Amino acid sequence: MFYVSEIQNEAPCHFQTQLQQKVYEALEKLQIRGARVSFAPAEQMEIMPGTKIGAATVFSSLLDIENKVQIVFDKEVIAREWYGCSDGTTTGYMKVHTEDICKKFLPYTSPTLSVIEV
Repeated sequence: MFYVSEIQNEAPCHFQTQLQQKVYEALEKLQIRGARVSFAPAEQMEIMPGTKIGAATVFSSLLDIENKVQIVFDKEVIAREWYGCSDGTTTGYMKVHTEDICKKFLPYTSPTLSVIEV
């Protein structure tokens, strides 16, 4: 099962990329608040669901034959009509009815679904 961190309301202590650092600097300067959670490290993402960083998607559960992947949705996201996600690549994105993901796709792949409030 994947690790999901506690909800973080502060910038990371160490930035992984220059863009990540600039994002948090801009958010602070503009006084934009946000919350985030962290998931598994890059190596585990590639091994377990076969997904590269930046391409994490609900569709990764199609590769999870051992049912180890946990799908995590924010409460506000799951309440929306539409859900946008990667198609499994870092360059392709899809728009799908959220209800279709929850009531058709997830039962088809059988992962554990968790709903959190960030």
